Amino acid sequence: MNLSTGRGIILDQKSYGFNEYIPEIPCIRHEVTGFKTSSDVRECFNLILDYVAEKKQIHENLGILFDIRSGKAVSGNDLKWIGTDWQPRVVGMGIRYIAMVIPNYPLAELNAEVSSDDHDQDNHRLTKRFFCDHDAALSWLKEVLN
Repeated sequence: MNLSTGRGIILDQKSYGFNEYIPEIPCIRHEVTGFKTSSDVRECFNLILDYVAEKKQIHENLGILFDIRSGKAVSGNDLKWIGTDWQPRVVGMGIRYIAMVIPNYPLAELNAEVSSDDHDQDNHRLTKRFFCDHDAALSWLKEVLN
C-alpha cells in the first residue's frame, strides 16, 4: 500500500486500524481505529510479526508502538494469547522496546496493565512503557533505540 501519514509509511489498513513503518525512529506503529474481534487481534499481531521480520533486516534495533487510544477493551483470552504466544515470538525476533499510547482514563490503564503484568514471561528482555502522549512515546522509542 505504501501511503504516507506524514510520519511514516502505511503498511496496511484494516477496518480496526493500520500498521505504519517509521524509519527514523525506527519502529512499527499500530494504531487502533475501531473494534477488533478475537480473530482480528491475532491477524493484526501476526502481521506485526511479519513487518518486524522484514524491517529487522534493515534495522538492528527496532521498536513497536501501539496507539490504543481509540480502541476498545481486548478480551482476557486475547490478552493471554498476546502474553504467552505473540510476545515470546516478538522477543525472540529481537524486539526489546514497546511503547503503548493509552487513553487517559482508568479502565484503559487497567487493561494495559493486565496485558503487561498477568502474562509476561519475558519481562527481563522486554521493556514496555505506557504514555498518554503520542509524541512522548515516539521520543522515548527513538532515544532507547539509537
